[in-house]
Amino acid sequence: MGDSESTTEPEARAGGRLAALLKPFPILHAGNAGVNMLYTLGQTLVFARALDARLFSQTIFVATLSLYLLPVNQAVARANFVVVRREVVGGAGARGLPQVGLAFHVSQALMLAAGVLGPLLAAPQGLQAYMALAAFSTFNTLSNLWFFELQMAMLAVERPIGFEVASLLRRIANAVTLAWLWFSHDFLAFAVLILAQAVISQAWLMRRVGRDSDLFAWPRGLSAAVLAEHLSQLWTSVQATFAEWLTLNGPYALFTLRFGVGPALIALDAGMKLLRVGLTVTRNFSEIALPSVSRAVLERRGHAAARTVAVVLALSAAPVAVLAAALVLQEHWLFSALLAKNNVMPAGAGPAFALALIAGVGFQAGSHLVGHVGRAREVRVFTVCAAISFIGLAADLLLARPNLLGALWAVAIGVAVTALAGLWTIVRTLRSAR
Repeated sequence: MGDSESTTEPEARAGGRLAALLKPFPILHAGNAGVNMLYTLGQTLVFARALDARLFSQTIFVATLSLYLLPVNQAVARANFVVVRREVVGGAGARGLPQVGLAFHVSQALMLAAGVLGPLLAAPQGLQAYMALAAFSTFNTLSNLWFFELQMAMLAVERPIGFEVASLLRRIANAVTLAWLWFSHDFLAFAVLILAQAVISQAWLMRRVGRDSDLFAWPRGLSAAVLAEHLSQLWTSVQATFAEWLTLNGPYALFTLRFGVGPALIALDAGMKLLRVGLTVTRNFSEIALPSVSRAVLERRGHAAARTVAVVLALSAAPVAVLAAALVLQEHWLFSALLAKNNVMPAGAGPAFALALIAGVGFQAGSHLVGHVGRAREVRVFTVCAAISFIGLAADLLLARPNLLGALWAVAIGVAVTALAGLWTIVRTLRSAR
């Protein structure tokens, strides 16, 4: 009898984990991750063929502006998640949180302003060129809101299915419009259409959420004490997002200073897009696990949280390793397929970005999980380590002035160093929850 019970217990636990993975949210979330990765690569592939070199480099520039603003969205998303999640786990619901609505609306105003004004820095030639870049830029800044603040709000209240369905439909519409650009080469019409898709999707989701919560309502009754507390939470979140900004976005500024706006920036962007594909895999698995991990940490069930994190790391590493192997074995074919006539990637860059991809699993898991459930001390450790790594990268690029291949390897090593810090802070966070 004892043997039978000991045999069925592990089977029951395995069956429970399998059942959890087959629920609608993990399936939809994983599906969206795949669609988003394909779209990211497809956009580069189509732009490289449908746009001239000047417009192609300008689209990279305005897209980079939205990346520079990501720390704002990530900080707001993480701070709001911590506040809302604490209330939901405690049984208080998602109403009466004006600080959450205020942070969202301030962030939204900043994203709209950046989308409209940012393209002026790209020196567009004429009103039509400006309108096209402004529409594309605003689509990117609103996408920051969509994939960070709106998504994390829905995860916090444990209502992610509506977001996943809307996100899938939104991205399918983007992909159809991108396919149309392949044949039309009409970038202005393309940019206006995808901006309209972003606005309609966001308005629908905010209206739906507003029926039974006030997460995105205009703040009323906000006290000075509540505002000060939320600003403190935002500051902790900014520290976590600053580490990610330095590691993923800082190299663009360093490459611009070292090589100018040109082929080197295109090479960096192509490699970073592949890196972001791997990061998206890890982030999506982390987002699937985040509600259970955050609940386990809040309830001080550190061992349960550790098991879930181990599964996240293992599931993330498998597909990332396949892409890393392709970069090592078929780098020329891969970069040629991605960039076509704009392929300026130096030989040997594939292994560099393969290293970055593998390291990115630990980096993204550390940034995402520690940023949402870690203590302020762990967040500071991660940020300081990322800052030290970035300072080393800046010194190498601006003082040693390596060639393009050497600079790409320096970026990859910087990601690897910060990834070790991310894994270390995960361990510290899980130990603190026991």
